[in-house]
Amino acid sequence: MLSILVPHYNFVNQTLFTELEQQCLSLSLDFEIIIIDDASLTSYKNYLNQFNKAYFNIIFLDKNIGRSAIRNLLAAK
Repeated sequence: MLSILVPHYNFVNQTLFTELEQQCLSLSLDFEIIIIDDASLTSYKNYLNQFNKAYFNIIFLDKNIGRSAIRNLLAAK
């Protein structure tokens, strides 16, 4: 299984997530995409709800923990 880990903070990455999904599906990979939002503003994270699919795991944090901590949290998942 391929695990794609993406930290997310105050940026719209819709194209990236769609492209990752399409490439993995076209290669018939067993994959998961884990996205952890580090307490982004609402206007930057609402779009993530459209990725509520079986191979996406989206986690929303209530408090910003910073770049290093978010990478460590992703690795732990």
